[in-house]
Amino acid sequence: MTSPLLDLVQLTPTIAMIQAPNRGRFPYANALLVQDGGITALIDTGCGEATLRALQAAYRIDLVICTHSHTDHTGGNWLFDGGPIWMPAGIGFETGGSADRLVQRFIADDTLHDLWLATTLQSTGFRDARITDAYPPGHVFQFGATRLQAVAAQGHLAEHS
Repeated sequence: MTSPLLDLVQLTPTIAMIQAPNRGRFPYANALLVQDGGITALIDTGCGEATLRALQAAYRIDLVICTHSHTDHTGGNWLFDGGPIWMPAGIGFETGGSADRLVQRFIADDTLHDLWLATTLQSTGFRDARITDAYPPGHVFQFGATRLQAVAAQGHLAEHS
């Protein structure tokens, strides 16, 4: 039984979209839940703390896969700290788990660092979390019969996949 906080839209027999508050607009992002081959994977954690806690109560999440390091997509990684959290290789992997490294990366004007940290962390719920694994473009995640291949999609962010 799922929680009323979980708004799941079944896309395929093994993949569901988790609809975030605010229709997935900032400071949230919709997420994906993949369940196949005895593995449950969560793609992106920006769907809000209440939704993620309901998800944790309803499912055993085996791993988290981040599409990129923006805080509206990684804001809930801290709730899964201690488990595998995957981030695209390179700058995303190097900065994605740390608010201090993200602010250094995204905000050129040092006088705005504190403001960015305060507003971004408060709005997205982001807290530092240990990113455990990096995946390169082309990497294939295998979940039973379901395969997820990382496709580089730079433009939105250098590491966006």
